[in-house]
Amino acid sequence: MKVNHRGTLETVEVTADGEGFCSHAGALLLVNLADRLGLTAGLSKALAGTRQRRSAHDDGEILRDLIVTLVAGGEHLSDMTALRDQPDLFGNVASDSTAFRLIERIGPSELEGLRAARKAARERAFALGARPEKLILDVDATLVGSHSDKEHARGNYKGGYGFHPMLCYLDDSDGALDGILRPGNAGSNTGADQTQAVELALQQLPEGCMQEEILVRGDSAACVHELIDFYRDARMHFSVGHDLDSEVREAIAKLPEDAWVPAIPGREARHRSSLETAQSLCRGADRAARPLWVGRRLAAALPSRACSPRRPTLANRHGRLAPPGVPHRPRR
Repeated sequence: MKVNHRGTLETVEVTADGEGFCSHAGALLLVNLADRLGLTAGLSKALAGTRQRRSAHDDGEILRDLIVTLVAGGEHLSDMTALRDQPDLFGNVASDSTAFRLIERIGPSELEGLRAARKAARERAFALGARPEKLILDVDATLVGSHSDKEHARGNYKGGYGFHPMLCYLDDSDGALDGILRPGNAGSNTGADQTQAVELALQQLPEGCMQEEILVRGDSAACVHELIDFYRDARMHFSVGHDLDSEVREAIAKLPEDAWVPAIPGREARHRSSLETAQSLCRGADRAARPLWVGRRLAAALPSRACSPRRPTLANRHGRLAPPGVPHRPRR
């Protein structure tokens, strides 16, 4: 791998001679990918109005190096030292204090500019072939621990302490499209937060993607009125989890044996799947109590009888029963 004096990649050569090794050499590919997609320049433009004095470091390059640090496994701002210690590879990397001051300058208007820069870079990447075959979004909250009393750090429902951001991911990728920051005591099934995260994620997709089929998935925490109503109003495909309560157990238990089919059909099913699925209509649900699910499909899964002759019953609370889900396809 050859680089110039600014750390910009000139050529990449793969060899097996065992010479010239250095730590985090692959991270340089990410640096140059961000530059060539225009992400670094876009980040610089978004923060152009925040700088009060000249600096030896470009704001876009500082943010780019922070992103590369996270991808390389860093967890703290100070982990940028992994790049800073290799100037021949990454060039002149900003100090921790310089990076911290940059983060402090980011306000709501700058955040919108950063989102626009990310979207533009993603459009270029998709045009070059990085677009996944299917557009599937996953919305979920995640717990982030904090070992000190930081701003908005709170106790969470699992007994930990820290933050509880709501994120929306693009399937078949390693990163979140967008999300919102929340304190640790925020709820997992807050419909307004989930809706906002999905809306922000949709805005990150290229305009052409909005004319295609998009599926949004979530676990049982996404089984809330506000989010489901948002999906229906937008005529979106969605699939969410559902609690296995007594009403659902009763409905599934009434299904005939021939209603269960292999989860993965075909000749390879016996090698690839140990589950059988069935779908039922929740017609017995009380309309006042469950207006979302009346007449909707509810998919359930049980271990295959071929793989487990003594398949556990729904009454067996220790049985391996997967939580049911509610898939939805909008009418054309």
